[in-house]
Amino acid sequence: MGLIREGGFVHQTAEVVIIGAGVIGCSTAYHLARMGITDIAVVEMGQVGSGSSGKSASMLSLQFCHDEMSVRMAKYSYGKYMQFEEEIGAPIDFKRNGWLSLATQESAHTLRRNAELLQPLEVRTEVLSPGEIKRRYPEIYTEDLVPWHVGRRRRTLGD
Repeated sequence: MGLIREGGFVHQTAEVVIIGAGVIGCSTAYHLARMGITDIAVVEMGQVGSGSSGKSASMLSLQFCHDEMSVRMAKYSYGKYMQFEEEIGAPIDFKRNGWLSLATQESAHTLRRNAELLQPLEVRTEVLSPGEIKRRYPEIYTEDLVPWHVGRRRRTLGD
């Protein structure tokens, strides 16, 4: 049996052993500890978060959720992440930048459906007209944006 190293101490056993210190492994360890299970070992061959979790530019993007359960889970995760530094005491150096998705004729329906899913679940999502996109981001070419309608107000998604 291998040894588990923890801050200079070596353990041969643990009640729970989690393989991988990415977002899922670390979250599992966190939630188990919150439930009172403290004999936990997280095993990682590199550094914590050094695998695919640390390379995802869209890890906190709620816009990629495609069903209500995914949105609710992502909102919970997002909230926990925003409280991380205060709760855990370790800096995360996170900067909120926002997101702008543009659509081709083929993808406009998917973006519209996502916006209609996210808005009632209180995920801040705006659907902008080509004129509003041009006003906010003058460097974006807006002549070929794809229009669509929601209710009585005209709104547009575009690429």
